[in-house]
Amino acid sequence: MVAVLLLLPLFAWADSMLVVNMTDGSRRTFVLSDQPKVEFVDQDMVITSSAASATIERSNVSGFTFEEVPVGIENTVTASDFSISLLNGKVSVSGCSGRVVVVAMSGAVVRQADCDASGRCEISLSGIPAGTYLVQNSVQTLKIFIR
Repeated sequence: MVAVLLLLPLFAWADSMLVVNMTDGSRRTFVLSDQPKVEFVDQDMVITSSAASATIERSNVSGFTFEEVPVGIENTVTASDFSISLLNGKVSVSGCSGRVVVVAMSGAVVRQADCDASGRCEISLSGIPAGTYLVQNSVQTLKIFIR
């Protein structure tokens, strides 16, 4: 893992994410808006950027990589009844199941909601600062800009 740390300055951080692979097979992702600092302190992996930080117990980490954020048409999964729309300061989702999250480019979740039994949810964007955000669920990721 130390060799990867030396390569950090070679990456472009916009639209990138740090993916931490856990020993239980799960993955934790952090959307990056700038170059993070990754350190191993005592028994922990500490990730710090200008907007957020996270600490993960080192024994739970099997490795980490940098990947592009999955946005764009080539990453869209088409479902006949699925849609995400922005209207009147709200994100409206239909045809979904599970949770929908609005994520800042720092990786911080700024809003979230669970889809109801009919497969719909609505998330207010009021009070969110101007910037670029991702709206994600298990089917699709959409990049939005709040001005």
